[in-house]
Amino acid sequence: MGYIEGKDKDSNPIIISSHFDHLGADLKDTVYKGALDNASGTAFMLEMMKYIKSLGTPEKNILFVGFNAEEFGCLGSDNFVKKYKNYIKNSKVFNFDMIGSDKGVPLCIMGGKNDSVKNDFISSISNTCSSKKIYFNYLFQDSSDHKPFRDNSIDAITFCDNDVSKIHTPKDTIEFISPSAIKRCYNVSSKEIIKYAFNNNPIVVYHQEGLIVSALGIILILITRLKGLGSRKC
Repeated sequence: MGYIEGKDKDSNPIIISSHFDHLGADLKDTVYKGALDNASGTAFMLEMMKYIKSLGTPEKNILFVGFNAEEFGCLGSDNFVKKYKNYIKNSKVFNFDMIGSDKGVPLCIMGGKNDSVKNDFISSISNTCSSKKIYFNYLFQDSSDHKPFRDNSIDAITFCDNDVSKIHTPKDTIEFISPSAIKRCYNVSSKEIIKYAFNNNPIVVYHQEGLIVSALGIILILITRLKGLGSRKC
């Protein structure tokens, strides 16, 4: 677990999670590297930690958790929720499982089996997908670490590129990971996480857009000045 303390030290934390276990090796010593399932989600979580830390102190506490034994029935996340339920009942959980495949595969917003598109948390995320013109769909299954949270009425979703063509096989290797798929998930999840963690502070929520506009402005100024210098030399 990693922790960024917010200004409201008593707030239920925003939880960012993934599972780090995979199938390992079989009896023939064949290694199942688990690049998509789920080295991708774990790496994404770690990079998200660095990114959020760079933004300064959030309004709310943020907890980063790597779960074990997801492949054996979400045992790690189930024990986590049982132990800390009283401290996370008002948390928002962003879980990452299989982030890195976009060849004909939409970004999947996975909720619990009893959820629907009318769930406020899911609706907020889908609206962000739509506003950014991201190809996405929904899946309502208890097949990742959002399950124990939803079983306890804690808002939780899993971001997933639902490509099962190579997972749980020796072919799940890094060369099949798509950077554009990772960027796609980042464009949605980072905005949603920041929205909750920084209480919709527009300076933080739209800081990327601001940086891009600033960079373009600087480039235009430089071009204008260079043109001016060129005119005087002539």
